[in-house]
Amino acid sequence: MDPAPESLPDDVAALKAALIAERARRLEVAAELVVAQAKASEDMALIAPQKLRIAKLERQVFGQRSERSARLKASGKKEIPLSPIAIEVVRRIDALFAIERSINGKSPEERLAVRRAVSRPLVDALMTYMRERAAKLSRGHDLAKAIQYMLKRWPAFTLFLDDGRVCMSNNAAERGLRGVALGRKSWLFCGSDRGGRRAADMYSLIVTAKMNGVDPQAWLADVLKRIAAHPAHRLDELLPWNWRKAIVSHAQAA
Repeated sequence: MDPAPESLPDDVAALKAALIAERARRLEVAAELVVAQAKASEDMALIAPQKLRIAKLERQVFGQRSERSARLKASGKKEIPLSPIAIEVVRRIDALFAIERSINGKSPEERLAVRRAVSRPLVDALMTYMRERAAKLSRGHDLAKAIQYMLKRWPAFTLFLDDGRVCMSNNAAERGLRGVALGRKSWLFCGSDRGGRRAADMYSLIVTAKMNGVDPQAWLADVLKRIAAHPAHRLDELLPWNWRKAIVSHAQAA
């Protein structure tokens, strides 16, 4: 605060001395402020690791839900409570996956028999449940939209009930395409539609080799070297699963 006019001295020398003293006082106050700010920064630096430890403990105690809530809170969004209808739908779908786990590795015929006897009644009941609940929700409700999305694609979802070779989910395909999705910025253009189809064929062959426990690079190198002289009516011998059997048989014979 500036000194009051009546408190200022009359002579010039005394006025100069008073101004110098006031400037020194203000510099001292500014220095104290800088020191306080520096101390506050140091305190924050000490607190930061503790806050990280607390957040880690919260994740361990409260799990993913706590982490999700924290992200929503940080972004200014409100946490959406789980709907009992959604929980029930997930529970029913999980029961279907449990059946799939019990028949995993069996022949397509065995899988189909179990699906028709055990899974189909559950799938029919799931459709009835979703239709009944969707009819009681407003058309603009997010859950109603999700239910309608699934019902419109019901033939694709229930295909596994009529074909023992088909998996209930497309998780394997999703995992196979993950590498393509991660690298798509690097190979944004294929040159043409024909190039895109060829790229898709190559991705399919590479993922098929991986699913059959075959090194894609070794398989492709060997096939490309042999395919020109290989009989056209025996191309199936070069498929990853047959190629692997041939390599194993050759190694055992040696």
